[in-house]
Amino acid sequence: MPRENTEHKPKRWRQHPALPALLAALLAFVMVLANHSWSKFYTGSWDGYSELLAVGRITQLQQGQSAPGGFLGVYTAEWGDGDGYALLKDNTPQSPKDYKSYVHQSGLQGTLEGGLARALCRVPSLSGEGRLNVLYFVNCWLFYLLAVRLCLALAGHYGTGAGLGALAAVWFAPWLTMGAKNLYWVLWTWLLPCCAGLALAKSMRKTGRLSNWALAGVFAAVLVRCLCGFEYITTILILCEIPLAVCWLEQLGPGHRRWFTAMLNTGMAGIFAVLTALAVWLGQCTVYYSSFARALREVGGIALARAGGAAVEGDAASALTAQLGAGQVLQKYALAPEPQLQLGPAGVAVMPVLALGAVLAGAALVWALVQRKFRQPRGLCGLWVLGLAAPLSWMLLSKGHSYVHPHLTPMLWSFALLPCTAALLGWWCQILVQKFLFRKEIHS
Repeated sequence: MPRENTEHKPKRWRQHPALPALLAALLAFVMVLANHSWSKFYTGSWDGYSELLAVGRITQLQQGQSAPGGFLGVYTAEWGDGDGYALLKDNTPQSPKDYKSYVHQSGLQGTLEGGLARALCRVPSLSGEGRLNVLYFVNCWLFYLLAVRLCLALAGHYGTGAGLGALAAVWFAPWLTMGAKNLYWVLWTWLLPCCAGLALAKSMRKTGRLSNWALAGVFAAVLVRCLCGFEYITTILILCEIPLAVCWLEQLGPGHRRWFTAMLNTGMAGIFAVLTALAVWLGQCTVYYSSFARALREVGGIALARAGGAAVEGDAASALTAQLGAGQVLQKYALAPEPQLQLGPAGVAVMPVLALGAVLAGAALVWALVQRKFRQPRGLCGLWVLGLAAPLSWMLLSKGHSYVHPHLTPMLWSFALLPCTAALLGWWCQILVQKFLFRKEIHS
């Protein structure tokens, strides 16, 4: 009888499903410690004027009070009054009559952060400054957590170079470092839809079908983002589609239809979430004004104004949206010679980054033709194009809002275009290093 082979083959190490999440959590913690300080967040503040809308709501909630109009943001007699920070830190007793509601957004972020602040008030050794720093830390950690998770997904799909490139663009971008802590903008909610889209794409790859649970996750992610503010919503919806769009581009040919269908369904889930958030906002304003007709005029007016419709009286941004041309906005932000992007100490205008990305994408397509390997280059080029379309979509849709808020635009470029360009650059660096090492091994 043939002798039984009793030799044991070495077992391949299998990655535990929880490992990427654990790695992302640890690396996000390191990024917070590297970019910020516990005593004070020395990176400076970003848009403290808007942040006070959340600060007022947090101050009320940590005292167990409620603001009129559901969870709308609130402010003292003057919007942007810096004394709001002192009231938050000192926990000065306030009442709803001391505040006015801001009816141009829902304000979920202030409610979530206010609940955490109220729990922190039970820690006797924690000062008001300490509570504020904890809120900042949580926002920063959540943003870096989701960003690192997306970078790990890039590394797993396109190689270490792409993942490291995108990670560097997040880690060393001062605009993202400052914005990550902001209590009003809560940048981690900007990444939620993209992470939900990634989970949907992974589910599609694993099961070959569209999961209703994954679609529900997309709906929930977009809903949370909108309840924290409708600004830059077209940017968020495009980011939500990127994982599926990349897979669709890579699967062109047999089997691509199911990915295209998934993209359509994801888009509909996102739009339904936006409409649901608008309904919640309308309900909040109805309670605040005690009139559905008044609430409909307010919500409909500002929503249409942001999209280039009729201007709202007294709102400079909506008036400009109707007057400005797309060329004027692009000239100010895309063609301006002033630095709009920054990585570490180096500041650069947008056009050099656009030129670099276009050259890298074009070179990737040429490489694909020569090597007859089309999947990855198609996906990477699509990633970069959508990373450019994401910020441009809001600038062109809500021209006035972008024009009168120039401090927000560098954040928008850093949020989408810079990481996608850096991922493409990192992928090329990895290709060149592998070619160099391979040739070196042959000659040796």
